[in-house]
Amino acid sequence: MKKVLVSLVSTVAVIGAANAVNLRQYASLKASDGIAGQFKMEETGARSEKYDTKNFYGLSLAYGVKLYDFRAELEANWNPQIKLKSLDGVKANDMSVFVNAYYDIKTNSLFTPYIGLGVGYDIMNIKGGGIDDDAGAIGFRGMVGVEWRITNMFSLDTGYRFSYLGDHSFDGFDASAYAHEVTVGARVSF
Repeated sequence: MKKVLVSLVSTVAVIGAANAVNLRQYASLKASDGIAGQFKMEETGARSEKYDTKNFYGLSLAYGVKLYDFRAELEANWNPQIKLKSLDGVKANDMSVFVNAYYDIKTNSLFTPYIGLGVGYDIMNIKGGGIDDDAGAIGFRGMVGVEWRITNMFSLDTGYRFSYLGDHSFDGFDASAYAHEVTVGARVSF
C-alpha cells in the first residue's frame, strides 16, 4: 500500500512540476514489427551459435515530457512471441522499460522528423527445447522517425528503431539479442 501511495504522490508531483515550468506532457502508444533480428546463444564451455529471428511484433506505451525541441519519456515495451528460424519450438518473449531522449527537428510544417537514444532494462523469457528460464540485462536503443501533427493535441508517429537488448545470463548459457523494428503509433499531448 505504501508503494502505491508513494507512486501516486510522485506522479502528481511530476505533473505539477511539469505544469510549473510549462513542459508539454504526452502519452503514446506504438505497435512495432520486427523486420530483422538476431539471437546469439553461447552454452557454458561450448561455441556460440547465432539464430535469426522470424518476424515478431510488439507494443509500447510511454509517458513523456517535451521542452522546446527536446523530449524525454519512460517507455514500457512488450514483445509477446519471438520465434527463432533455426530452432523449432524455441520461443522467447520480452518485456522492457526504457528511458528515451529525443530531439525534434523543426520544419515549420505538419511533419517533424526526430532522432533519439534510449537506455533500459530488458527481461527475456525463453521456452522450448528443454529451456524455461528468465534473465534480465541492460539494453540500448537508437530511433529515427517522423511525427505527423493532426491537431495540437494529437499526432501520428512512424519510425525505425534499433534495439540491443543486452547480454542475458540464463541457466547453462548466455544470450544476447538485437532487433531492427518499424514502429507506428499515436501521441496525445495534455
